[in-house]
Amino acid sequence: MNTLPTRVLAQRAILRPPFVPRALAPSLIREHCAAVRHAITSIAAASPTARAPSRSDQAQHSTSRSIHHSAPSHSHSHSHSASASPPPKPTPTPLSPEEYDTKASQTLESLTDSLETLLERIQDGELSLCSTTSSSSAEEWDVEYSSGVLNLRLGKAHGTYVLNKQPPNRQIWLSSPSSGPKRFDYEASGGGEGDRWVCRREGLPGGKVTLKGLVERELGMLTGLEVEQLGLRFEADS
Repeated sequence: MNTLPTRVLAQRAILRPPFVPRALAPSLIREHCAAVRHAITSIAAASPTARAPSRSDQAQHSTSRSIHHSAPSHSHSHSHSASASPPPKPTPTPLSPEEYDTKASQTLESLTDSLETLLERIQDGELSLCSTTSSSSAEEWDVEYSSGVLNLRLGKAHGTYVLNKQPPNRQIWLSSPSSGPKRFDYEASGGGEGDRWVCRREGLPGGKVTLKGLVERELGMLTGLEVEQLGLRFEADS
């Protein structure tokens, strides 16, 4: 024998109109109908069957998942961009007056000694100059260092290089007949010897030029000699 579910039996019991006297039938029937509608509404609300998700629910759920999964990617991108930031530029090393005097004197004195050796080798014919610079004109060249000022005289055709100490600014100043005046600050970081005296200025290749690099390049172009042949020294080790 099949047994109907309890809920179905309850619904049938509710829907079956009770026996009432005919005189009272209209009013009681209306009350009974209202009770039936209320019972049906309550049963429908208590039904365990889950409703199917609407399109708006699916879209909201999809958006939530998208935001959740994209958050780590955004964080990673931010971390990567932060790590890719350029390193700070080195700044001139602050020197005490005594340190500045020692390093600037070492630079100019060692450069003077190496220039004297270079001029002797050129004038003795040990080193051959380029075709644009005659050996006869090299006979007029000389170098002198006195009271913090170095003069490299290259005759009327090429002019005079002047390097001098500037204690108030703690700099070395250069006057070049080829590239004009420049001021160099001492930097303890990077390189060795004279390339630690650095001029930073807009318009220069890479935004800076070193004293060592500038003098070697200009004298190399003038004489046609390689850096190793010039043998210039800029000793200002920390």
